[in-house]
Amino acid sequence: MNVLFFIRPKQEVAFIYSDSSLRQAIEKMNSCSYNEIPVLDRDGHYMYSVSALDLLLFIRKKGEYSENISLNSYLKDVKIHRDIKAIKVDNDIEDLYDVALSQNYIPIVDDRNVFSGIVTRKAVMNWLINKNKDIK
Repeated sequence: MNVLFFIRPKQEVAFIYSDSSLRQAIEKMNSCSYNEIPVLDRDGHYMYSVSALDLLLFIRKKGEYSENISLNSYLKDVKIHRDIKAIKVDNDIEDLYDVALSQNYIPIVDDRNVFSGIVTRKAVMNWLINKNKDIK
């Protein structure tokens, strides 16, 4: 079974662009209640994911939080502490297992590395549970 069966398409997923300010990232993550969010370049290529922890550690390193820090700091300046791996749209569900163990979601990209959407750990787990019920 292909990963496209499980995908939440890009149109339904919040993401931010790599040239976004720290303030834009914080506001986007707050508005969608994400702890981690995919970061894309302006051509739609998946680059990495940034977490709330990454942003907090950046702010801590800068000192006290202020509007000036959030407006004049950009995602490119934030150190990413966890590599969220993407997989290709033509992969099989079995390719998601190991990745889903260590990530809450898996970014899905096409053969040009253009972001297509995500597969959540919950979707993988639900499929495995239902598959196990069918076997019994």
